Amino acid sequence: MPLTREVFKGNTPDGKTLEPTLETFKAEHPEMAEQLSFILADGIYQTPENQKVTKDVLQAKLVAPINPRNRKDKPTTARGIEKINRYGTPICISGHKMELRGSDREKGQYIYTCPVFHPNAKQEGLTCPLANHAECCNGAAQGRVFRIDFDQTPQVDVELPQHGRTFEVLYSARTIIERIFGILKDGYSL
Repeated sequence: MPLTREVFKGNTPDGKTLEPTLETFKAEHPEMAEQLSFILADGIYQTPENQKVTKDVLQAKLVAPINPRNRKDKPTTARGIEKINRYGTPICISGHKMELRGSDREKGQYIYTCPVFHPNAKQEGLTCPLANHAECCNGAAQGRVFRIDFDQTPQVDVELPQHGRTFEVLYSARTIIERIFGILKDGYSL
């Protein structure tokens, strides 16, 4: 059920509409606003400014996917890693996205593991040619572990990395509102 609304001029960038919408919601529903922990939004809203606005206005965490904007894939010289894609995910020489397993806050690094061999990251159907496995992982039974500094992938939210399972679980709740948007657009011509 929609609880608030804002109308903006057509030339207002979507990313600039979050703060007034949150302010309106807080003014109209203060008791509900106090209970919020997370705000789910489209990727266009994923900016440091909107992260700050969400904390300042509602004391909540903005949960939004990566919007790569004008970023390009970056080649890397790391052993067995072909590139860091525009979403901040390391891609191995076999073309597989590495799996985020966690982060090391003390060192300021994300920790990625092999999606073919690591027992907790294994993805069904993925294979790795023996030559690539030897080059990338030195033949390690659990595959390659790759660390990357937070500042190498500024598009990834350090507090709640979009490649992690916690983000996926939280953001999956957003599909409910998409159905409501569909009803409003198709059923009510909004």
